Amino acid sequence: MSQTIWIVESLADIDLSDMKLPMFTLYDHPKDFPTKIVARLWEGTVSRPTNAALLFDTLEQAREMFEGRYAWLERGPADDPCIIGVYL
Repeated sequence: MSQTIWIVESLADIDLSDMKLPMFTLYDHPKDFPTKIVARLWEGTVSRPTNAALLFDTLEQAREMFEGRYAWLERGPADDPCIIGVYL
């Protein structure tokens, strides 16, 4: 059974207080949102996605949301090809 995605407008809409290692994986036009850049919230300590996501029209818009707040890691060679990278 697939998880219902909760689309949020900004980081302020997400309560991260109970998360030990929140991370946002950026995806380049994934199958479920083929016209968007998607930032999915993961709980990094258990490597599990949450149901929260932010949608962007461009990568630049996504970077503006996260830069200065989170550290950037480029995707690894074994990652899914639509993954751009991760903000930790």
